[in-house]
Amino acid sequence: MIKKQPTEQFCNSHEVIRKYIDYVEMYGGDPTHHLARVSVGDKIRGKVLEVGVIVETNQSKVIICGDAEFCRDYHPEYTNAYQIFQSYASGTLIIRDTEDYAGNSVVIEISYYK
Repeated sequence: MIKKQPTEQFCNSHEVIRKYIDYVEMYGGDPTHHLARVSVGDKIRGKVLEVGVIVETNQSKVIICGDAEFCRDYHPEYTNAYQIFQSYASGTLIIRDTEDYAGNSVVIEISYYK
């Protein structure tokens, strides 16, 4: 079961999401609707999907508009209230502490495409 993140992790994830938004905007993209390469472990590798990143008053969200394969197995929305967001390079987001529909732990990697 996914639990709420502690305040410090919530804030750290928010900062990572803000940096991703800044990167997308710096390269002329629209953070609320852009293309990104999405990978989920060994199952989905570098698939180009539509992604929206939104910062609201009380949380930040990443929404993935997936194809049939993605939608069948994975949730479309992730927030810093329940997931951990990390980055290893500019223009990337790693979503941890989440599950697929079957309850298996997964890590999702998003890289800005255009």
